[in-house]
Amino acid sequence: MQYVALLRGINVNGQRMIRMEDLRTLVAEIGCTQVRTLLQSGNVLLRSAEVAPTELAGAIERALAERLGLDVAVFVLTVRELAELVEANPLAGEGVEPRSLYVTVLPRAPDPQRLEPLMARDWSPDRLALVGRCAYVHCPNGYHGTKLTNTLLESRLGAPATTRSWNTMLRLVQLAGR
Repeated sequence: MQYVALLRGINVNGQRMIRMEDLRTLVAEIGCTQVRTLLQSGNVLLRSAEVAPTELAGAIERALAERLGLDVAVFVLTVRELAELVEANPLAGEGVEPRSLYVTVLPRAPDPQRLEPLMARDWSPDRLALVGRCAYVHCPNGYHGTKLTNTLLESRLGAPATTRSWNTMLRLVQLAGR
C-alpha cells in the first residue's frame, strides 16, 4: 500500500537536521519500499504492507528516536487520504493563489469544544477552515505574517500538527500518482 509520511519541524531554522538520503535509508530499514522524498522538509512517499497509518507513523518516530536521537512527530496518510484532503479544501478555487494556501494536518479531528473559539474568531485577512483532521489556511499576505501558524493551531487544538504549503500537497499527490 502507498503512504505519505509528513515529519513535523525538521530542517527548519537549523533545528532537527536530517539529510533526505538518511531519512530514505531509515524508512527503508524499517521495511518500507519505493521510498522517495520531496523537498528537504520531511515529505516521504513510500510503500509498506497494509497497516494502520498510526502504526506506521509510530514505527518511523521510534526509528528517528533510536537511530538519530530525534523526537519528531510523524503524520502518515494513505495516498487516498492525501487525495481526499486535497479535494476537500474549501478555500481553494477561483481567485485564490495556490501559493497563499496551507494545510495543517492533525493526528485526528479536533475536539469540537477546542475548535469552536478558534472558528468564531475573525482572522482577517486570513481565513481558516477545518475539515476532518485538516486545517486549511488562506494567507493572502503570505504565511510569514499570519497568526494562524502551526504553533497556534497546536496550542488551540491541543494536538501536534504539521503544516505544508498547498503546492507541496499538490506535488505529493502528483508524485503519488506516478
